[in-house]
Amino acid sequence: MGCCEMGGVLRFKTENELFKKALESRFFKKLASPENKVFCKAEAPNLYGIPDYVIFTITNSQGAVTYAFEMKLRHWKRALVQAYCYRAFANKSYVLLDHSRIGSPVRHIDEFKLSNVGLLSINTEGDVFVHFTPKYAKPYSKRAEVAWLRQVPDAIKILGVVK
Repeated sequence: MGCCEMGGVLRFKTENELFKKALESRFFKKLASPENKVFCKAEAPNLYGIPDYVIFTITNSQGAVTYAFEMKLRHWKRALVQAYCYRAFANKSYVLLDHSRIGSPVRHIDEFKLSNVGLLSINTEGDVFVHFTPKYAKPYSKRAEVAWLRQVPDAIKILGVVK
């Protein structure tokens, strides 16, 4: 598998390992459900940084929603800053961390709440833990939002977003 054991707790060795396990998880599969009109992109460029993963969905219940994810083994403060920047184009932004290292971020959950950035963790079994869910918010930069939507096939036409 590639995970290592430290003190009885399995940890991911690489961010790529964490990323792959996240995309295989029920959490991500539910967001990217074929029931929704979905577009997913890894490392989408030109978006106030390069988010590890972005999901665009159109559902009957919520309408169009863009989710951005920053995935890290550690360095949660850096991840929080990056994920906050993704709110420029995304409606919901999350940090996803190795579950074996979630103690400090959970102790600082108020920083995530204040930033309206979600906090998730994943273990080596692929279980995703939701520590904080951000509220839906309009992106704070129309220019960044349009730059993202230009990467989504037919999104501008479907949504009628001004080019």
